[in-house]
Amino acid sequence: MERPAARTAQRGIYLAGDWAHPDYPATLEGAARSGVAAAAAALQDLGIER
Repeated sequence: MERPAARTAQRGIYLAGDWAHPDYPATLEGAARSGVAAAAAALQDLGIER
């Protein structure tokens, strides 16, 4: 199943959730990892080093 990336075409909008992480099925682990990916994308876009 193809899943969306954390970064969207709309500036400042990021996706996170168990359905958005490609390495895991719909689980809490997938939700947590996609949240980390979305936060990392937001920080990168803001020019803040992680």
